[in-house]
Amino acid sequence: MVKTHLEPSATRYLAALPDADRTAYLTANPWITWSGGRASFDWGDFLTHVGARKKNVPSFDTFTLAAPENNLFGVATTKARHFTQWSLRKATGDDGARLDADLPEKIDLMNPMYFIERQNPGRSRHWFIRVGT
Repeated sequence: MVKTHLEPSATRYLAALPDADRTAYLTANPWITWSGGRASFDWGDFLTHVGARKKNVPSFDTFTLAAPENNLFGVATTKARHFTQWSLRKATGDDGARLDADLPEKIDLMNPMYFIERQNPGRSRHWFIRVGT
């Protein structure tokens, strides 16, 4: 992940900066090494930079329905619902349990990846999903 995605992205970003801006950026982020026109860093340093995980697994669809995300998928008669088949089945012990029929559309509306993958010339070119890194 670091060598395939993160370092090439950092390299493109840093290479496009004027020298003074690049120097300032690297001074503010000493965990990144700039050598030979390439950025490099290790996974541990990246994790320290972005911060510790905020949630454990399962992060969003908790077995106890205690996560705010479970409430997001609630309805008038039910405060919180499971929105992944995996958590639903683990929580109920029923390997045949199925999600409510209205959930796929609601999940698409709440999932930024649904919108990012769509052809939309007005969408942001750069984005970062912080929670769940």
